[in-house]
Amino acid sequence: MARGLPNMLQFARLLLIVAALVPIAVSGTLTPLNSASSVGATDYVDWGQLGPDLTDVPGPFSAASNLSAALNVANGTLDFWSVQQGNSWGGNFTTGDNLLYDVNGGAVTIAFANPISAFGTQFQSLDNGPFTIFVTAFGAGNVNFGTVSATGTSNNLADGSAVFFGVQSNQLDILSLLVNVQWNGADDPFAINRTLFSTAGASNGSVPEPSSLMLAGMGLAAALWRMRRAAARR
Repeated sequence: MARGLPNMLQFARLLLIVAALVPIAVSGTLTPLNSASSVGATDYVDWGQLGPDLTDVPGPFSAASNLSAALNVANGTLDFWSVQQGNSWGGNFTTGDNLLYDVNGGAVTIAFANPISAFGTQFQSLDNGPFTIFVTAFGAGNVNFGTVSATGTSNNLADGSAVFFGVQSNQLDILSLLVNVQWNGADDPFAINRTLFSTAGASNGSVPEPSSLMLAGMGLAAALWRMRRAAARR
C-alpha cells in the first residue's frame, strides 16, 4: 500500500497536466449567419400551416416543422397573423411566401422541444426603410448565449430581397430564440418567412465536446503512467 499511494498521486498529477493542455469547447458560442446555405438546414417551418392569408393566430401557439419537430411561439401581445406575400403583405419577400406576422411589434420567442444548432429566416419590418434585427439564443436552464444583430431594408418590391439572418451555436444546444426588429430605434411589427434550422452538429470547426476531451485526456494520462512505471522497472 505504501508504494500504491505515490503511484496514484503521480497518475493524478498526469491527469491535471493533460487537462491543462486540452482545449475545452465553450457551450453556446454564437456565429451570425447571413445566407440560407450557411444554416446547413436539416428541417424547416412553413408558417402556412397556421391558416390562409389574414388568419388571426392567438399566441402563444404550437407549430410543427416539416419533419414534425415541435416548437412554441409567443410574444408579449399574444397576437400574430398568418399572411402571404403578394396578397395581404406587399413587402419584399418572394411572391407566394407564407409569413408569420408579429402584429403589434416587440420580441418573439421561438422555443424548440429539442435542441438545435442553427437557425435562420428572412425578415422584414412593417415600415419601409432600414431596420435592425436582434436574435438572442438560450440553452438549457434558460442560459443566455448572447445576442447577434444585422441590418436590413424594407420595401415593397416583392423580389425576394428581404434580408436573411440567423445564428449558429458551436454545439447542439440552442433551445429557444428571442427575435426582435427595431425601426428608427423602436420596436416595429415584422414578418418572417419559412424558418430554417439544423439539428446536426456544428460545422464551424469547433472543438469536440468536453466529455469526449476528458475521456481522451484520461486515456493519454493512463498511457503516460504505464510508460513511467515500465521505465522505473528497468
